Amino acid sequence: MKFYKNLFIYKKAVILKDRLLMLKYFDGVKLDLKYKYDIIKLINYENTFFGYYDLSPFNPKDSSIVTLHANNYSSRNKPDGKSTSTIFVFDINSREFQEVGTTKAWNWQQGSRLSWIDKEHLLYNVYNDKSHNYEMKVVNIITKEIFKYPITFQAFKSNHEVLGIDYKILASLRPDYGYFCHNDNEPKCKDGGIWCHNMNTNQNTRIVSAAEIASELNLNINSDNYWINHVLVSPDKFKFIFLFRYISSGNTFHNLVLYDFKTESYKIILKNVISHYCWKDNESFIYWGRQPQPGYYLYNLNKSTNKTLFENIEDGHPSYINKNRFLTDTYPLKDRKRKLYYLNIESKKSELVGKFFEDPIFRYEIRCDLHPSISFDHKYIQIDSNFNNKRNFILLYNE
Repeated sequence: MKFYKNLFIYKKAVILKDRLLMLKYFDGVKLDLKYKYDIIKLINYENTFFGYYDLSPFNPKDSSIVTLHANNYSSRNKPDGKSTSTIFVFDINSREFQEVGTTKAWNWQQGSRLSWIDKEHLLYNVYNDKSHNYEMKVVNIITKEIFKYPITFQAFKSNHEVLGIDYKILASLRPDYGYFCHNDNEPKCKDGGIWCHNMNTNQNTRIVSAAEIASELNLNINSDNYWINHVLVSPDKFKFIFLFRYISSGNTFHNLVLYDFKTESYKIILKNVISHYCWKDNESFIYWGRQPQPGYYLYNLNKSTNKTLFENIEDGHPSYINKNRFLTDTYPLKDRKRKLYYLNIESKKSELVGKFFEDPIFRYEIRCDLHPSISFDHKYIQIDSNFNNKRNFILLYNE
Protein backbone atom coordinates (compact mmCIF):
# COMPACT_ATOMS: atom_id res chain seq x y z
CA MET A 1 0.00 0.00 0.00
CA LYS A 2 1.27 3.46 -0.88
CA PHE A 3 0.86 6.38 1.50
CA TYR A 4 0.53 9.89 0.08
CA LYS A 5 2.17 12.50 2.26
CA ASN A 6 0.29 15.34 0.61
CA LEU A 7 -2.97 13.90 1.94
CA PHE A 8 -2.05 12.99 5.49
CA ILE A 9 0.20 14.30 8.22
CA TYR A 10 2.70 11.69 9.32
CA LYS A 11 4.04 11.07 12.77
CA LYS A 12 6.29 8.39 14.10
CA ALA A 13 4.91 5.71 16.37
CA VAL A 14 6.68 4.50 19.47
CA ILE A 15 7.45 0.80 19.15
CA LEU A 16 8.55 -1.00 22.29
CA LYS A 17 10.21 -4.26 21.35
CA ASP A 18 12.96 -5.17 23.75
CA ARG A 19 11.97 -7.31 26.75
CA LEU A 20 14.34 -5.45 29.06
CA LEU A 21 12.94 -2.14 27.90
CA MET A 22 9.46 -3.48 28.59
CA LEU A 23 10.37 -4.36 32.14
CA LYS A 24 11.81 -0.92 32.73
CA TYR A 25 9.12 1.03 30.94
CA PHE A 26 6.21 -0.75 32.60
CA ASP A 27 7.55 -0.70 36.15
CA GLY A 28 8.34 -4.39 36.39
CA VAL A 29 5.12 -5.73 34.84
CA LYS A 30 6.30 -8.59 32.65
CA LEU A 31 4.53 -9.88 29.59
CA ASP A 32 4.57 -13.65 29.63
CA LEU A 33 4.61 -14.35 25.89
CA LYS A 34 5.87 -17.21 23.76
CA TYR A 35 6.16 -15.16 20.56
CA LYS A 36 8.00 -12.01 19.59
CA TYR A 37 5.76 -8.98 19.95
CA ASP A 38 5.37 -5.26 19.34
CA ILE A 39 3.29 -2.88 21.43
CA ILE A 40 1.98 -0.06 19.25
CA LYS A 41 1.92 3.18 21.25
CA LEU A 42 1.33 6.47 19.46
CA ILE A 43 2.96 9.71 20.59
CA ASN A 44 0.55 11.93 22.56
CA TYR A 45 -1.94 9.10 23.13
CA GLU A 46 -2.21 7.02 26.30
CA ASN A 47 -4.41 4.26 24.90
CA THR A 48 -4.32 2.24 21.70
CA PHE A 49 -6.77 -0.58 20.96
CA PHE A 50 -8.74 -2.22 18.18
CA GLY A 51 -11.97 -3.76 19.44
CA TYR A 52 -13.92 -6.96 18.98
CA TYR A 53 -12.59 -10.31 17.79
CA ASP A 54 -15.12 -10.82 14.96
CA LEU A 55 -13.56 -8.01 12.92
CA SER A 56 -9.94 -7.70 11.80
CA PRO A 57 -7.51 -4.79 12.15
CA PHE A 58 -5.46 -6.19 9.24
CA ASN A 59 -5.76 -4.77 5.74
CA PRO A 60 -7.25 -7.59 3.59
CA LYS A 61 -4.52 -7.27 0.95
CA ASP A 62 -1.52 -6.34 3.10
CA SER A 63 -1.31 -7.68 6.65
CA SER A 64 1.48 -5.20 7.50
CA ILE A 65 -1.15 -2.41 7.41
CA VAL A 66 -3.42 -2.25 10.45
CA THR A 67 -6.09 0.09 11.77
CA LEU A 68 -6.70 1.04 15.40
CA HIS A 69 -8.24 3.48 17.88
CA ALA A 70 -6.25 5.86 20.10
CA ASN A 71 -7.38 8.20 22.86
CA ASN A 72 -6.42 9.88 26.13
CA TYR A 73 -9.56 8.88 28.00
CA SER A 74 -8.98 7.28 31.39
CA SER A 75 -9.03 3.50 30.94
CA ARG A 76 -10.60 3.31 34.40
CA ASN A 77 -13.70 5.21 33.30
CA LYS A 78 -16.75 4.14 31.35
CA PRO A 79 -17.17 5.89 27.96
CA ASP A 80 -19.28 9.03 28.37
CA GLY A 81 -20.34 9.70 24.77
CA LYS A 82 -18.48 13.02 24.74
CA SER A 83 -14.84 12.00 24.51
CA THR A 84 -13.44 11.10 21.12
CA SER A 85 -11.31 8.23 19.89
CA THR A 86 -9.11 8.86 16.88
CA ILE A 87 -8.92 6.34 14.04
CA PHE A 88 -5.46 5.59 12.64
CA VAL A 89 -3.88 3.43 9.97
CA PHE A 90 -0.46 2.08 10.88
CA ASP A 91 2.29 0.59 8.71
CA ILE A 92 4.15 -2.11 10.65
CA ASN A 93 7.15 -1.96 8.31
CA SER A 94 7.69 1.80 7.97
CA ARG A 95 6.55 2.55 11.54
CA GLU A 96 4.42 5.42 10.22
CA PHE A 97 0.77 6.12 10.80
CA GLN A 98 -1.93 8.36 9.38
CA GLU A 99 -4.97 9.85 11.03
CA VAL A 100 -8.24 8.90 9.37
CA GLY A 101 -10.89 10.56 11.56
CA THR A 102 -12.50 10.73 14.99
CA THR A 103 -15.62 9.32 16.62
CA LYS A 104 -17.58 9.68 19.84
CA ALA A 105 -19.50 6.45 19.12
CA TRP A 106 -17.21 3.92 20.77
CA ASN A 107 -16.87 1.64 23.77
CA TRP A 108 -13.94 -0.25 25.28
CA GLN A 109 -15.19 -3.66 24.17
CA GLN A 110 -15.87 -3.08 20.49
CA GLY A 111 -14.51 0.36 19.75
CA SER A 112 -16.52 1.93 16.92
CA ARG A 113 -16.83 -1.38 15.00
CA LEU A 114 -13.85 -0.21 12.96
CA SER A 115 -13.29 -2.44 9.93
CA TRP A 116 -11.79 -2.67 6.47
CA ILE A 117 -14.17 -2.93 3.49
CA ASP A 118 -11.32 -3.46 1.04
CA LYS A 119 -7.68 -2.41 0.78
CA GLU A 120 -8.55 1.31 0.46
CA HIS A 121 -11.76 1.78 2.44
CA LEU A 122 -12.37 1.81 6.18
CA LEU A 123 -15.68 2.09 7.99
CA TYR A 124 -16.60 2.95 11.57
CA ASN A 125 -19.61 4.21 13.51
CA VAL A 126 -20.05 7.89 14.40
CA TYR A 127 -22.65 10.13 16.02
CA ASN A 128 -24.29 12.96 14.06
CA ASP A 129 -24.74 15.88 16.47
CA LYS A 130 -27.18 17.60 14.11
CA SER A 131 -29.57 14.72 13.45
CA HIS A 132 -28.89 13.13 16.87
CA ASN A 133 -28.50 9.76 15.20
CA TYR A 134 -25.73 7.18 14.94
CA GLU A 135 -24.32 6.64 11.47
CA MET A 136 -21.73 4.63 9.59
CA LYS A 137 -18.82 6.52 8.08
CA VAL A 138 -16.72 5.19 5.20
CA VAL A 139 -13.32 6.72 4.41
CA ASN A 140 -11.07 6.12 1.41
CA ILE A 141 -7.61 6.29 2.98
CA ILE A 142 -5.98 7.11 -0.37
CA THR A 143 -8.26 9.79 -1.84
CA LYS A 144 -9.66 10.91 1.54
CA GLU A 145 -13.23 10.70 0.21
CA ILE A 146 -15.86 10.37 2.95
CA PHE A 147 -19.30 8.74 2.74
CA LYS A 148 -21.96 8.52 5.45
CA TYR A 149 -24.87 6.09 5.72
CA PRO A 150 -27.94 6.02 8.02
CA ILE A 151 -27.07 2.76 9.76
CA THR A 152 -24.77 1.66 12.57
CA PHE A 153 -22.47 -1.06 11.35
CA GLN A 154 -22.49 -4.51 12.94
CA ALA A 155 -21.48 -6.97 10.18
CA PHE A 156 -20.96 -7.34 6.41
CA LYS A 157 -23.43 -9.03 4.11
CA SER A 158 -21.27 -8.08 1.12
CA ASN A 159 -18.86 -5.30 0.13
CA HIS A 160 -21.79 -2.97 -0.52
CA GLU A 161 -24.33 -4.31 2.02
CA VAL A 162 -24.03 -4.12 5.79
CA LEU A 163 -26.11 -5.25 8.76
CA GLY A 164 -26.84 -2.98 11.70
CA ILE A 165 -28.44 -3.10 15.15
CA ASP A 166 -29.68 -0.56 17.71
CA TYR A 167 -26.83 0.66 19.92
CA LYS A 168 -29.16 2.84 21.98
CA ILE A 169 -30.88 -0.30 23.26
CA LEU A 170 -27.49 -1.84 24.05
CA ALA A 171 -26.52 1.30 25.97
CA SER A 172 -29.46 0.62 28.29
CA LEU A 173 -29.28 -3.17 28.62
CA ARG A 174 -25.67 -4.07 27.71
CA PRO A 175 -23.71 -0.85 28.28
CA ASP A 176 -20.38 -2.55 27.59
CA TYR A 177 -21.48 -2.77 23.93
CA GLY A 178 -23.55 0.42 23.57
CA TYR A 179 -22.87 4.04 22.62
CA PHE A 180 -23.69 7.00 24.86
CA CYS A 181 -23.85 10.13 22.72
CA HIS A 182 -27.65 10.36 22.59
CA ASN A 183 -29.75 12.25 25.14
CA ASP A 184 -33.24 11.15 24.08
CA ASN A 185 -35.57 8.98 26.11
CA GLU A 186 -35.01 5.30 26.75
CA PRO A 187 -35.30 3.38 23.46
CA LYS A 188 -38.09 0.88 23.04
CA CYS A 189 -36.99 -2.73 22.71
CA LYS A 190 -39.95 -3.49 20.46
CA ASP A 191 -38.46 -1.10 17.89
CA GLY A 192 -35.19 -3.00 17.83
CA GLY A 193 -34.01 -5.54 15.30
CA ILE A 194 -31.48 -6.04 12.52
CA TRP A 195 -31.32 -3.79 9.47
CA CYS A 196 -29.74 -4.38 6.08
CA HIS A 197 -28.39 -1.33 4.26
CA ASN A 198 -27.41 -1.23 0.60
CA MET A 199 -24.66 1.37 0.15
CA ASN A 200 -25.24 1.53 -3.62
CA THR A 201 -28.96 2.33 -3.42
CA ASN A 202 -28.95 3.80 0.12
CA GLN A 203 -31.93 1.56 0.92
CA ASN A 204 -32.34 0.59 4.57
CA THR A 205 -34.59 -2.39 5.44
CA ARG A 206 -35.34 -4.04 8.77
CA ILE A 207 -35.03 -7.77 8.13
CA VAL A 208 -35.39 -9.01 11.73
CA SER A 209 -37.86 -7.66 14.30
CA ALA A 210 -36.89 -8.01 17.96
CA ALA A 211 -40.56 -7.74 18.95
CA GLU A 212 -41.45 -10.67 16.67
CA ILE A 213 -38.89 -12.92 18.35
CA ALA A 214 -40.07 -11.73 21.78
CA SER A 215 -43.63 -12.63 20.86
CA GLU A 216 -42.53 -16.08 19.68
CA LEU A 217 -40.93 -16.61 23.12
CA ASN A 218 -44.16 -15.45 24.84
CA LEU A 219 -42.53 -12.28 26.18
CA ASN A 220 -44.31 -8.99 26.66
CA ILE A 221 -43.21 -7.09 23.56
CA ASN A 222 -43.79 -3.76 25.34
CA SER A 223 -41.31 -4.60 28.08
CA ASP A 224 -37.80 -3.17 28.00
CA ASN A 225 -35.84 -6.29 28.84
CA TYR A 226 -34.73 -7.88 25.55
CA TRP A 227 -32.10 -7.13 22.92
CA ILE A 228 -30.16 -8.37 19.89
CA ASN A 229 -26.37 -8.48 19.62
CA HIS A 230 -23.36 -10.25 18.05
CA VAL A 231 -24.41 -10.69 14.42
CA LEU A 232 -22.02 -13.02 12.58
CA VAL A 233 -22.40 -13.74 8.84
CA SER A 234 -21.40 -17.12 7.37
CA PRO A 235 -18.35 -17.30 5.04
CA ASP A 236 -20.58 -17.76 1.95
CA LYS A 237 -22.75 -14.75 3.02
CA PHE A 238 -25.96 -16.80 2.71
CA LYS A 239 -26.93 -16.69 6.39
CA PHE A 240 -26.02 -15.26 9.78
CA ILE A 241 -26.38 -16.09 13.46
CA PHE A 242 -27.06 -13.68 16.31
CA LEU A 243 -27.96 -13.63 19.99
CA PHE A 244 -31.39 -12.69 21.27
CA ARG A 245 -31.27 -12.27 25.04
CA TYR A 246 -33.83 -11.26 27.61
CA ILE A 247 -34.05 -10.77 31.37
CA SER A 248 -36.74 -12.44 33.46
CA SER A 249 -36.90 -12.56 37.29
CA GLY A 250 -33.35 -11.27 37.46
CA ASN A 251 -31.93 -13.97 35.18
CA THR A 252 -30.58 -13.61 31.64
CA PHE A 253 -31.83 -16.07 29.02
CA HIS A 254 -29.95 -16.80 25.79
CA ASN A 255 -31.22 -17.71 22.34
CA LEU A 256 -28.97 -18.23 19.34
CA VAL A 257 -30.90 -17.45 16.17
CA LEU A 258 -30.16 -18.37 12.55
CA TYR A 259 -31.31 -16.11 9.69
CA ASP A 260 -31.40 -17.31 6.06
CA PHE A 261 -31.09 -14.59 3.38
CA LYS A 262 -32.64 -16.81 0.70
CA THR A 263 -35.84 -17.64 2.57
CA GLU A 264 -35.81 -14.32 4.49
CA SER A 265 -36.67 -16.21 7.65
CA TYR A 266 -35.15 -17.05 11.01
CA LYS A 267 -35.33 -19.83 13.58
CA ILE A 268 -34.03 -20.28 17.12
CA ILE A 269 -31.44 -23.06 17.06
CA LEU A 270 -29.87 -23.02 20.55
CA LYS A 271 -30.82 -22.02 24.06
CA ASN A 272 -29.13 -22.26 27.47
CA VAL A 273 -26.02 -20.14 28.10
CA ILE A 274 -24.24 -19.11 24.88
CA SER A 275 -21.55 -16.47 24.74
CA HIS A 276 -19.07 -16.32 21.83
CA TYR A 277 -18.82 -18.09 18.49
CA CYS A 278 -17.08 -18.27 15.12
CA TRP A 279 -17.89 -19.98 11.84
CA LYS A 280 -15.90 -23.14 11.02
CA ASP A 281 -17.38 -23.42 7.52
CA ASN A 282 -20.65 -22.55 5.81
CA GLU A 283 -22.66 -25.17 7.69
CA SER A 284 -21.09 -25.33 11.16
CA PHE A 285 -19.76 -23.04 13.86
CA ILE A 286 -17.80 -23.27 17.10
CA TYR A 287 -19.28 -21.70 20.20
CA TRP A 288 -18.73 -21.51 23.94
CA GLY A 289 -21.73 -22.43 26.03
CA ARG A 290 -23.24 -24.70 28.67
CA GLN A 291 -24.71 -27.79 26.97
CA PRO A 292 -24.87 -28.62 29.88
CA GLN A 293 -21.16 -28.52 30.79
CA PRO A 294 -19.24 -25.29 30.14
CA GLY A 295 -17.00 -25.60 27.11
CA TYR A 296 -16.57 -25.32 23.36
CA TYR A 297 -18.97 -27.11 21.05
CA LEU A 298 -19.38 -27.57 17.30
CA TYR A 299 -22.89 -27.08 15.96
CA ASN A 300 -23.82 -28.54 12.56
CA LEU A 301 -26.71 -26.73 10.85
CA ASN A 302 -27.51 -29.53 8.40
CA LYS A 303 -27.79 -32.16 11.12
CA SER A 304 -28.92 -29.83 13.96
CA THR A 305 -26.38 -31.57 16.18
CA ASN A 306 -23.90 -30.56 18.86
CA LYS A 307 -20.45 -32.09 19.09
CA THR A 308 -18.40 -31.60 22.24
CA LEU A 309 -14.93 -30.18 21.51
CA PHE A 310 -13.62 -29.15 24.97
CA GLU A 311 -15.52 -29.49 28.24
CA ASN A 312 -14.97 -27.64 31.52
CA ILE A 313 -12.91 -24.94 29.86
CA GLU A 314 -13.02 -21.19 30.36
CA ASP A 315 -15.17 -18.88 28.23
CA GLY A 316 -13.33 -16.98 25.50
CA HIS A 317 -13.42 -15.46 22.03
CA PRO A 318 -12.67 -18.12 19.38
CA SER A 319 -11.28 -17.61 15.87
CA TYR A 320 -11.11 -20.62 13.55
CA ILE A 321 -7.67 -21.22 11.97
CA ASN A 322 -7.88 -24.51 10.05
CA LYS A 323 -9.54 -27.92 10.22
CA ASN A 324 -7.83 -28.80 13.50
CA ARG A 325 -7.13 -25.58 15.37
CA PHE A 326 -8.73 -22.42 16.66
CA LEU A 327 -7.33 -19.48 18.61
CA THR A 328 -9.06 -18.24 21.76
CA ASP A 329 -8.55 -16.47 25.07
CA THR A 330 -9.95 -16.49 28.62
CA TYR A 331 -11.29 -14.08 31.15
CA PRO A 332 -8.96 -13.38 34.11
CA LEU A 333 -8.20 -16.50 36.12
CA LYS A 334 -7.42 -16.60 39.87
CA ASP A 335 -4.02 -15.01 39.28
CA ARG A 336 -5.78 -12.19 37.36
CA LYS A 337 -4.08 -13.27 34.14
CA ARG A 338 -5.88 -13.81 30.87
CA LYS A 339 -4.65 -16.72 28.76
CA LEU A 340 -4.18 -16.71 25.00
CA TYR A 341 -3.87 -20.13 23.42
CA TYR A 342 -4.53 -22.46 20.51
CA LEU A 343 -6.86 -25.44 20.91
CA ASN A 344 -6.41 -28.49 18.69
CA ILE A 345 -9.74 -30.15 17.90
CA GLU A 346 -8.17 -33.44 16.84
CA SER A 347 -5.53 -33.97 19.52
CA LYS A 348 -7.53 -32.18 22.25
CA LYS A 349 -4.32 -30.41 23.27
CA SER A 350 -3.74 -26.73 23.97
CA GLU A 351 -0.77 -24.54 23.07
CA LEU A 352 -0.27 -21.56 25.36
CA VAL A 353 0.74 -18.36 23.54
CA GLY A 354 0.83 -15.96 26.47
CA LYS A 355 -0.60 -14.65 29.73
CA PHE A 356 -1.66 -11.07 30.41
CA PHE A 357 -2.19 -9.53 33.83
CA GLU A 358 -5.26 -7.36 34.46
CA ASP A 359 -5.78 -5.29 37.59
CA PRO A 360 -8.98 -6.29 39.48
CA ILE A 361 -10.32 -2.75 39.06
CA PHE A 362 -11.00 -3.48 35.39
CA ARG A 363 -14.39 -5.16 35.35
CA TYR A 364 -17.69 -4.92 33.51
CA GLU A 365 -17.71 -2.02 31.01
CA ILE A 366 -14.05 -1.14 31.51
CA ARG A 367 -12.61 -4.66 31.31
CA CYS A 368 -10.13 -5.38 28.55
CA ASP A 369 -10.75 -8.72 26.86
CA LEU A 370 -7.89 -9.86 24.65
CA HIS A 371 -10.24 -10.35 21.65
CA PRO A 372 -7.58 -12.08 19.53
CA SER A 373 -7.64 -11.87 15.75
CA ILE A 374 -5.25 -13.40 13.26
CA SER A 375 -4.18 -11.94 9.92
CA PHE A 376 -5.34 -13.62 6.71
CA ASP A 377 -1.80 -14.86 6.00
CA HIS A 378 -1.39 -16.06 9.62
CA LYS A 379 1.73 -13.88 10.08
CA TYR A 380 0.33 -11.83 12.97
CA ILE A 381 -1.98 -12.11 15.95
CA GLN A 382 -3.46 -8.91 17.37
CA ILE A 383 -4.81 -8.49 20.90
CA ASP A 384 -5.83 -5.67 23.22
CA SER A 385 -4.43 -5.69 26.75
CA ASN A 386 -4.31 -3.33 29.72
CA PHE A 387 -1.58 -5.20 31.62
CA ASN A 388 -0.03 -1.82 32.55
CA ASN A 389 -3.41 -0.15 33.28
CA LYS A 390 -3.47 1.47 29.83
CA ARG A 391 -5.02 0.04 26.69
CA ASN A 392 -2.38 -1.48 24.44
CA PHE A 393 -2.65 -2.62 20.82
CA ILE A 394 -0.28 -5.61 20.76
CA LEU A 395 1.01 -7.43 17.70
CA LEU A 396 2.38 -10.95 18.06
CA TYR A 397 4.55 -12.44 15.34
CA ASN A 398 3.02 -15.83 14.70
CA GLU A 399 6.28 -17.69 14.10
